[in-house]
Amino acid sequence: MLLALLLAQVTGCASWSSVPLAEPPGPLPSVGVGEMVRVTRHDGSATDLRVVAVWPDSLRGAMRFLPDSLQTIPAREITRLERFDERSGKTLGIFAGAILGIALFLQAMDDS
Repeated sequence: MLLALLLAQVTGCASWSSVPLAEPPGPLPSVGVGEMVRVTRHDGSATDLRVVAVWPDSLRGAMRFLPDSLQTIPAREITRLERFDERSGKTLGIFAGAILGIALFLQAMDDS
C-alpha cells in the first residue's frame, strides 16, 4: 500500500503541456532540440518524438527509445503539439518528503 502511494506521487511529476500553434499553420513555435514532444496530425494519429531539428515549416525527431526512427513532420500536418515537462526537482522533493514522513512514522511507532 505504501509503495503504491509513493509511486502515485512520483509518476505525477511529469506531464504534457500544449504548445500554441499559429493559425493558419505557420512557423513552428519555440520547441528546442532535445525536447520530448507529442505531435498530433490531422488524421488524429499522435507520435512522441525527441526533437533533433526544428525549421520554420517542419520539425524532425526520433521516436523514444528508437534513435534511428527519424521522422520529419511538416507544420501544415500538425494539429496539436505538446511538450513533455519533467519536474525532477518536484519529484525529488516529494520522494524525500515521503521518505522523511515514513521515517518519522516508524520512529513514532517505536517510541510507543
